[in-house]
Amino acid sequence: MQVTAICRSEACAILDTGHIIHFALMLDIEQQETDDVSEAVVAVAPLPDGSWVVIDFSEFETVSVH
Repeated sequence: MQVTAICRSEACAILDTGHIIHFALMLDIEQQETDDVSEAVVAVAPLPDGSWVVIDFSEFETVSVH
């Protein structure tokens, strides 16, 4: 299972399987836990199979949704 897209405003990611997973926690540049998505650089989320994924936001492009 791979993360194909993230939605920072909804604190979730979309997997290549179509599943939507929600961030369990986010970390800022100083590796401190944050609830502010604009400060977050990494998120951790549970996968449907019970394992966990670390999502590096720098691996994704920012796009505007109209």
